[in-house]
Amino acid sequence: IKFGSLEALAGGKKDGEKTAPAGSSKGSVTVVPMSDEMSAAKDKHDEMLRKFHIEMRARTIAAPTHDQDVKSQLRNFQEPICLFGEGPAERRDRLKTILAKLEVEQGISANEGVAATVR
Repeated sequence: IKFGSLEALAGGKKDGEKTAPAGSSKGSVTVVPMSDEMSAAKDKHDEMLRKFHIEMRARTIAAPTHDQDVKSQLRNFQEPICLFGEGPAERRDRLKTILAKLEVEQGISANEGVAATVR
């Protein structure tokens, strides 16, 4: 087991010496640029992680339980107050998801988002 920098294995870098460009090999270390497939997989992973954070936050946000309060907050966010076949529980979940998206994507806490829509 070798601890330390990989530069020592590859011959090291001395003052004034340039690093090897991507795709070239220097000693036993090869630097390979990321392929399109790897880039797409990374983007997909980042999107799934963002959705996971939104879902996790939506479960912990305190939203009003009274249906009229939920409708008024949805109205303040310029969202439809009722979707076809949606009951009060689904409407409240939708409000929680909207508040979670605000918090995760824009960095606004749920309480600030509600206060901003009330003004």
